[in-house]
Amino acid sequence: MIPLLVFGLGIRREMSKRVTAEYEQRVAALVNVINADITRESDRIGARLAALKSSLENDNNFRNVVVRVRIAPTCWTTRAMRCVWRASIFCNCRTTGGASSRRPFPQRV
Repeated sequence: MIPLLVFGLGIRREMSKRVTAEYEQRVAALVNVINADITRESDRIGARLAALKSSLENDNNFRNVVVRVRIAPTCWTTRAMRCVWRASIFCNCRTTGGASSRRPFPQRV
């Protein structure tokens, strides 16, 4: 009975080693496939970005839009500040009674 028990434990240990080795080989193969996919995708994206960069460098319409976007906030803030300034003058004339001869807006007759 003891030799049969030792034989069974030996078989179990050997099968465990084989299954573990097979599993490790599968995992290693999947890691290689994933790394190859990532490298291929990275190269593809890099090529597309390089093409996009070169096309945008030569695109005058894109440059005009970028320049307008950079200028637009300053134009908007300038207009907003003028409106605030006019509103403050209007409020000062009406509420404090000061500078009544100065009218911020032309009056219609």
